[in-house]
Amino acid sequence: MAVSPRVFPSRKRCPSTGSSISSKFADLNLVKSLLSLSQDISALKPLQCLLKQKSLSTINKSKLLAIVFEQLLHNPVSTSFSPLILLCFEEMYIVFQRIKTLMEDCCNGSKMWLLMRIQPLANSFHELTLELSTLLDIFPVSELDLSQDVEELFVLVRKHCSQSKPSIDPRDDSLRRDVLALLHQIKKEIVPHHLKLKQILDNLGLSNQSSCREEIECLQDEI
Repeated sequence: MAVSPRVFPSRKRCPSTGSSISSKFADLNLVKSLLSLSQDISALKPLQCLLKQKSLSTINKSKLLAIVFEQLLHNPVSTSFSPLILLCFEEMYIVFQRIKTLMEDCCNGSKMWLLMRIQPLANSFHELTLELSTLLDIFPVSELDLSQDVEELFVLVRKHCSQSKPSIDPRDDSLRRDVLALLHQIKKEIVPHHLKLKQILDNLGLSNQSSCREEIECLQDEI
């Protein structure tokens, strides 16, 4: 009597050793990418004239998280991660990419462009920090074999992220109002007072001919 193939259940495939190793390397590569990206952000200089506190805070958080990622790479116990950890890592990578892009846009843009968009840019820093805060909140840090000091750094970053606010520095807002008032005067063909004009330019970091020329070139590229 012939036996139908349907009598036998389909054979379960046992994962090969190679696939297990590939998965481990994939996990480690993700952590390496996070470390590299967080180090890239950490290496950026804080914005000097506008959004200084926002950019400095972002850089400091990246530096602390880079320490976490670095320990994970050097800790052989933590080379295999749960699905939740991997999901958080993947989402963190996306957030870090957006943070880096935002920082670079602010660094490379003209001061005037930055000033006129100060509130939307501050909101962007805030929103990205909140996204990072959410990921850190659900991240199962207890599953990792981190040292106590590094785990405390993680908790510290999580706490600071949760305290983020969309407000802008009052000095930045005051400078924006001064520039708008100056532009209004010029529109009415009123010659601005040279001391007030110098003060505004100094506050924007445009204190010499070279910096003013660079600002004009940046504005021309953006218009």
